Amino acid sequence: MANPSVIKTPNDYELANGDVVVSLYDLDEDGGQLAIQIIEGINVISTIRQYPNLVGYYHFNINKILQSQLALQLNPEGQSPSLPLNDGNDTTFDYRISYGYINASGVYVPSSTLAAIYVGINGTKLYWETDWDISSTGDGLTLIPDVSNVAGVNTTNTFQVASTDNHIRPTRLGSTITDGKPTWLTNSMVVRDIYINEQDYYNLSFFNGWTGTPIASYNGINGFFFDAYNSAGASILNTETENLVSNGGGPNVLFNDETAPTGDYRMIGAKCGYNVSNISGLTGLNHYYVAAWAWSVDPDVYNNKTVISEVYRFNILPCEGKDYPIIDVAWINSYGQYDYFSFQKRSVETNNMSRTEYQGVPPSWSGTTVDVNTWDRGKGVFATKVEENYTATTRYIDEYDSEFLKYLYRSPEVMVRFAGDTTWTPVVLTSNTWDEKTPQNQGKRLFQHEISFKTAWNPQIQNG
Repeated sequence: MANPSVIKTPNDYELANGDVVVSLYDLDEDGGQLAIQIIEGINVISTIRQYPNLVGYYHFNINKILQSQLALQLNPEGQSPSLPLNDGNDTTFDYRISYGYINASGVYVPSSTLAAIYVGINGTKLYWETDWDISSTGDGLTLIPDVSNVAGVNTTNTFQVASTDNHIRPTRLGSTITDGKPTWLTNSMVVRDIYINEQDYYNLSFFNGWTGTPIASYNGINGFFFDAYNSAGASILNTETENLVSNGGGPNVLFNDETAPTGDYRMIGAKCGYNVSNISGLTGLNHYYVAAWAWSVDPDVYNNKTVISEVYRFNILPCEGKDYPIIDVAWINSYGQYDYFSFQKRSVETNNMSRTEYQGVPPSWSGTTVDVNTWDRGKGVFATKVEENYTATTRYIDEYDSEFLKYLYRSPEVMVRFAGDTTWTPVVLTSNTWDEKTPQNQGKRLFQHEISFKTAWNPQIQNG
């Protein structure tokens, strides 16, 4: 009889689009099949069985199972477009691991079920990465705080970043900002700049929780700050959005609930472009700040609310894209969430049409006379197929935005919002190019990108 032991498990958080390995070893070394089960709640999602490799170990790659439980087609506005927050919407998956062996009758016999709850994330690993650390990614970013840095416990300045690929631009400290900043933004906080146009949509998603075991009142993000300023640095908005189910987030129903995040609530998105009403209605908007906060027991922090994320400053480009209708583009990024950019310059629409024809017969042969009317059709169309194709062009952008757009080109899921539309259209990218120029006497490289795409659904014109 087999006597399996666990050699390796996935990390608590793993990106699903890459190798996710569970390894077993049979202490009795009888050469039979060992197996694992992936379990969600009380439901068995999959059972994988395997014989040992040449050195007696059993390695199970569970990435395809995780991928099957994660959504790819998402609404860039979240499940409830009118609400200011959105949850993970099936971009994370909680599971447990059972392991055992296959008996002589071919039946799985469990040895044990691990107590740990693991989380699969709809993101992309590097090709060589079998273990992914959410608290210390390969680019040095911290996507989730450690429990030792929980608000009110100590003063360690370790802040999480949003689950976006838009972290290419250099950061700055709060102490360097002089043109309008909120009271809660301290000198030592890290600020990341994002540049958007008027009317642009945007969303920042954050992992909602901590590594390690959470303590009471510190189960995750409790809310978001939104502070906006005009060009003179005067405050024109100072508000907060609590992370509640009624706001589109959760899992808390009331602000003082202490529910630990699970499932979709492990990821919380804050709508922070013009798709959130408290931003779109502002007059004279120049820039605004967004940051996640948690309840704090420390009375020295801002209203007992401690900032737990890096600070994102959105800078408005009011004069860009006025000469052409803007096309907003949203795509699934490396962490399974949406990133955004606007193509502001010339766009072109073309239609490719193909028709299946037939030769008609005038209907008068069965009458008392034989007549052919001028409107009687000879050659007719049995079916028509139309494919809509578009090209869209950016303004000249700097090298940081140019590098950021490369993540768009390799995304598996792209949506566009045409000027005047309130909904998003799924598309398929067909090509991308960019031009580089260096303006005289500036020494600064500028880039202009152009993408071509076709709609994922063809118009219903005529079907045979």
